[in-house]
Amino acid sequence: MIKELKADGNLNSGLGIKFISNKDNYYIKINLEYTLNSREYYTENNLITQRYRFINDIEELGDRSSNKKKEIILTNDQKFWLKNRYNEIHPQLAISDIPDKVELVEIDHTSSSVKIRFCVNSKHYWIASKDVSHLFGQDGTLNIAIPYWKNFPLSLDKLPPATKDNTVHFPRTVSLNSLSNENLIIIEDEKTDLIWANVTAGNEEHRPITGWVNIKKDAQEHVKRISPWHWQGFETVIEKASVGEFYTKINDNRAATLDIKEYTDSMKALHKILIESLLYSVQRKKGLPPFTVEFLKDGLRNSWIAEMIGHLSIKYESEWYADEALTKWNEIDSLFEKETQKQKKLIEKWLDDNNITMPYKRNSALNSVDEAHEETKIYWQLEKEQRIKPSLWWREVAQSQATQSSNNQTPQTSALSNLSADGKAWFIHPVSVMGRFISPGIVTYHIYHDGKIEKHIPLEISKGYKQKYKYVYHDEKNNEHEICICDWHTTKEKANGVTVSAPNRKDPNIIEYKENLNEGNTQKRVKFKNGDIAEYCKHPEKGLIWRKYTTLNKNVEIVRMPDEINYVKDNVIIKYTFSNTKRRYTEPDPLAGFIGALAEIRLQLTTTGSCFAEAICFPSSEHVNGISVDTLYKWKVEEDQKIIDAMAKFHFIKRLVGIKSYFYKLTNAKQKDKLHNTHLHSGDFDNTKVKEIKLF
Repeated sequence: MIKELKADGNLNSGLGIKFISNKDNYYIKINLEYTLNSREYYTENNLITQRYRFINDIEELGDRSSNKKKEIILTNDQKFWLKNRYNEIHPQLAISDIPDKVELVEIDHTSSSVKIRFCVNSKHYWIASKDVSHLFGQDGTLNIAIPYWKNFPLSLDKLPPATKDNTVHFPRTVSLNSLSNENLIIIEDEKTDLIWANVTAGNEEHRPITGWVNIKKDAQEHVKRISPWHWQGFETVIEKASVGEFYTKINDNRAATLDIKEYTDSMKALHKILIESLLYSVQRKKGLPPFTVEFLKDGLRNSWIAEMIGHLSIKYESEWYADEALTKWNEIDSLFEKETQKQKKLIEKWLDDNNITMPYKRNSALNSVDEAHEETKIYWQLEKEQRIKPSLWWREVAQSQATQSSNNQTPQTSALSNLSADGKAWFIHPVSVMGRFISPGIVTYHIYHDGKIEKHIPLEISKGYKQKYKYVYHDEKNNEHEICICDWHTTKEKANGVTVSAPNRKDPNIIEYKENLNEGNTQKRVKFKNGDIAEYCKHPEKGLIWRKYTTLNKNVEIVRMPDEINYVKDNVIIKYTFSNTKRRYTEPDPLAGFIGALAEIRLQLTTTGSCFAEAICFPSSEHVNGISVDTLYKWKVEEDQKIIDAMAKFHFIKRLVGIKSYFYKLTNAKQKDKLHNTHLHSGDFDNTKVKEIKLF
């Protein structure tokens, strides 16, 4: 396993980033854009004489959103002083990086300097895409310091010596499609076909190690690309043990009296795999029983152990096969008495070891075994007659197929492949097999008419669907309706917005100050180094205000809502449109609840949205992180009541309405204030109602 090289340094916050390679790769090639202050240019060009011609101390001359940019020419001395002044903040900046002609952003008479901007197109750097997730794949500004590399961060040269810690011990097979969808594939150079894959495997000490391998042919020993038809790693086992033998050995295993030599063939195969897991190997030395749920779960937590278990193909007699007399299941009847005697011996030994000699205590302990034995026999007979016997279908189907085959057989037709007459077949893990040929697709929300919501996560995600969610509605007849597929991204969680005074444009913590925005009612937006965002807009009640949203440490997922949904099929109606708003993002779970509510009411709604891409929600304060959605009223009591009840059914805990007399006719919602006279607020979606199911 190869680790990334040591970074050449850090790029500090405030630097502009321009992507020049695939933004979806793990490592990205970039150019840097600098915004600096030059006092020398201000002084040498005698700009102080212009100071009193302006009311403000800052004369704005350039704007990122405008094509009109004024340029100035720097002298070599001015470049020299720029380099010296910013050497500590931007040590990677060289004098040769600064072009003669730069953009003049503004003249700041207060600090007696000019703000300039330029991009160094002649020099590129490599960074990790995870470090700039806040940019959402768009050119922008760093809000934290991140590491960078002058050259590609991975190399086959000067590899460290192989050790137990960095060497893969267990065979590992991974899907390149799956890795690509997770941004764990990198093409270093299109011309040389140097392709790297990020893999997690197990070392000799049974511990997971993660690193990079180069999959170009012969680049690394023991690493090779294979076809899905390459079945290396699959093991076949023919199990000969009967049901009765299995029952006996499992009971002996629980009592820790079963020797490895007495294992059945499938038990030996599983033991061979599980012994490679750390917990199993340690506990087995203590003489504890090997095949417990805890040991199996521990093994499955390790991807390389789970892969080996999934590659076991076992041939044995199906539990759906038995004769009319249930002969194979009746074997267990005679074993109950043997099991009872074994339990009594163990109890007698325990009584002796603890010096319990009083007859009534010994008899009581032994009699309890007999009572449990009789009770078990009663339940076992019921089990055979009421569950096992009605479930037997194999023998009847196999006989029927054999008869049909012989009747329909002609010299021109080949024999049908039927179920085996003895009930034996190969049992193969379907996900492990199909996973070598197809990717199951996309994470999907299944929304049921009764209010149930499930999030299904496949073993592998198809190419291009890593950052997408699908939403499927199930009607009362259990018909599936695919409603939409939405893009999602992660951003930092935001606290509820608070009203603040206007930010000081000279605040060194501001990294971006945008005006003349056209995003709904938002007119200005300010971003701070710590991720906080402040916006300026007209509030319905408070007039023009600044509202600030503090950034928290937790990441949240935000999904882009469709601009409209207009689904009508088989008596299912799911329809909404947006009003004049750019708040067209929300959390993935609430969108599932919103779709369920729309299906419930069967009316077209108009929504004023949920939140913006970075989880803020101006002019609202409580729509942060997309946990709430606003909808306009129908102004018909029956319809508005239906909407409120549907939102409650699909897990929106808070439903807020206005204070007009009309709202006294509505129930199941709280009368809030006159701000809600125009719209219903459905919020605080209960994420615990979404059941996550991993399809492994």
